Amino acid sequence: MVNNFKSVSIFLILFSLIFSHSLYSQSIKVYPTLDKSFKDYDIMNIDSRSVYQAVSTSRNGSEIKLRINEKTEWNLYLENSEIISPNYLVSEGTADGIVRKKGTTALPMQGYVVGQPNSRVSLTFNDNFIYGFI
Repeated sequence: MVNNFKSVSIFLILFSLIFSHSLYSQSIKVYPTLDKSFKDYDIMNIDSRSVYQAVSTSRNGSEIKLRINEKTEWNLYLENSEIISPNYLVSEGTADGIVRKKGTTALPMQGYVVGQPNSRVSLTFNDNFIYGFI
């Protein structure tokens, strides 16, 4: 009975170790393309919709606090980069044919990190994405 209990205990310990290792290894993601281009990088989830709303109310140049998570936050000075013409047309294919709309909801911004000399920020915001660099 004691030997049987030891065997079951050892099995459960090994199973727990293997299972926890497989869970841990699943959380680590490898990005070979990024690894080729960057020595160090982070991939983070951002609530892009709320950031977009904050940026859209202050397009003429102001400080924006971009909070990524509890460890990462940037104070940015951003202004409209004006890389999209006011006459910009969006063409959209619909069931009724091609529809052309004037303008876009994308907000291209440029600026710098407050307090960081020679920093550069170029970000484009929309309702469901943030694209660019800091």
